[in-house]
Amino acid sequence: MNQIAISFTLLSIIIAAASLASYFSKLKKNQTPEHPIGLATALPISIALGVYAVFSSSSSLVTFVTTLSVSLLILISAILLFFLVQKRTPLGKLKVKVGDNILPFTTDDFTGNIFNSEVLKGKKMLLKFYRGSWCPYCNAELKMMSNMKPELDAYGVSVFALSGDTTAQVQAHIKRDNLNISLLSDPELAVVKQYGVEHQKAVGWESNNIKTIFGISMSFSMFTYRSMSIPTSILIDENGIIKWIDQSKDYRIRASHENLMAVIKDNFILS
Repeated sequence: MNQIAISFTLLSIIIAAASLASYFSKLKKNQTPEHPIGLATALPISIALGVYAVFSSSSSLVTFVTTLSVSLLILISAILLFFLVQKRTPLGKLKVKVGDNILPFTTDDFTGNIFNSEVLKGKKMLLKFYRGSWCPYCNAELKMMSNMKPELDAYGVSVFALSGDTTAQVQAHIKRDNLNISLLSDPELAVVKQYGVEHQKAVGWESNNIKTIFGISMSFSMFTYRSMSIPTSILIDENGIIKWIDQSKDYRIRASHENLMAVIKDNFILS
């Protein structure tokens, strides 16, 4: 019976690991599924196999190992479920719309110097509000935009991404992910509130103690309920007119490379 218990324990671990690897692989590519059916199916199956292994074991050592395995699977599943139920973002407070002029703003750039949006007159811009460098979904999206720089440059579009991170946190983010787009610091969320993209009392972390595991950067500090940006993309032409706005009711889901380039090609011509 111990051999059966060990076999089922290994099988449950393999199924869980494979499903998690598949999910995080898609997250890394900014292709997070809206409905992670594979993950939602695999984890309960893994837990069921683990529970069967516990009751099939006939020695205290095997029972301990199988119980520990099941406990970890249950913990991982509970954590994922907790964050999945937090995925909704409070839309409807956005203070601009397509066709409006950009709202002039002042904040800090990544060097700590004052950044005034007036310097963008005559330039095309993608203004990106993101949650912070602790958010793996935001990190995947910003890496995608950074990798798209040659394509964006061809249309004369520059990316300016803004969050509540401090200047020091922004600098660490740029270095960590080797980003070649401009990050802006808005620790008081003044610009975030100005544009109406504040998510109050959301589950989040401080952008500290961030580790990169399997190419995915995330914070390992304790989470808190705090205000942050609602992930929002605003495409602005050289006259300061808003051409496109993208917000998702699910903070995990972002515009893909293909969707973003399609919008840019619809609004601009090659430089």
